[in-house]
Amino acid sequence: MQGKMGLKLIIETVVGMISVFMALLFLGAHSEGKAIDAGLLVMMFALLPLFGVSAVFFIGRYLGKHGYRREDVKRLHLILEENWDRGRFVKDVQEIIGYHIIAWYLLCMAFFMTGNVVEAAISVVAIFIKIFSFTPLFLLMWQWIIDIPFTLYALASGKEWTVTSARDVGLWIINASLFSTGLLVSVCFLGHKLEGSSLEMVDELLRLGRNDHIIKNLLLLSAQSAAFGTVEAYLFPKRGKLGFLFLLVVATFGAAIAWDMLRGVQPSFIFINLSPNLLP
Repeated sequence: MQGKMGLKLIIETVVGMISVFMALLFLGAHSEGKAIDAGLLVMMFALLPLFGVSAVFFIGRYLGKHGYRREDVKRLHLILEENWDRGRFVKDVQEIIGYHIIAWYLLCMAFFMTGNVVEAAISVVAIFIKIFSFTPLFLLMWQWIIDIPFTLYALASGKEWTVTSARDVGLWIINASLFSTGLLVSVCFLGHKLEGSSLEMVDELLRLGRNDHIIKNLLLLSAQSAAFGTVEAYLFPKRGKLGFLFLLVVATFGAAIAWDMLRGVQPSFIFINLSPNLLP
């Protein structure tokens, strides 16, 4: 059957992710000894087609950027098979689908907690802002887990493409750190200007903005990431060994900042609990 691999990928992504989220929902309810309201399940699956339409729209836009028509989304399974070995094409389409399913689950959980569609949407936005507020911490993890081993490989191999890739990643880290700095300043401003909110997720975001200890260290990590990216993008391609040494120093400095930030902080303050422990 032509397009079999593409169709299999789509089905596995959709069914697999929904199954995982449903399992989390039921396991969370079971651990709390509570029953799941049938109305919640009906509402969740009633909202699913809306996110399906949105996913189709964004996939159509993505196809348009790669020489296809938006209407070609109807034969997506065939297009995926045609581009199976073409870089990130298949993965990008899979990620678009996955992001929509994640957003669907978050909106459903927020709706359940608030009982209002508008408040649920606001809560989901607050969730994403809080998650992205910790971008500097994620960047530090990226530096140690991905970047430093890769730059070491680039230094040892001397291959031109590795040096070019390191420079591109460094520029990406700089942009991400600038984005996180602007976001953190906004969160801090809102946290000090607004006293609180009746919405739990928004209130958590405001409390984060008022936590000077965490905000200060996240801003320091943003500066550290910008320095790391600058060294990787501009010094490492020209002076490999010296650049790698500076990368280690800057990354170690970032680890010290992260340790100071996380020491004594309750994990529940940083991470968002989306399990259904709020079920009636």
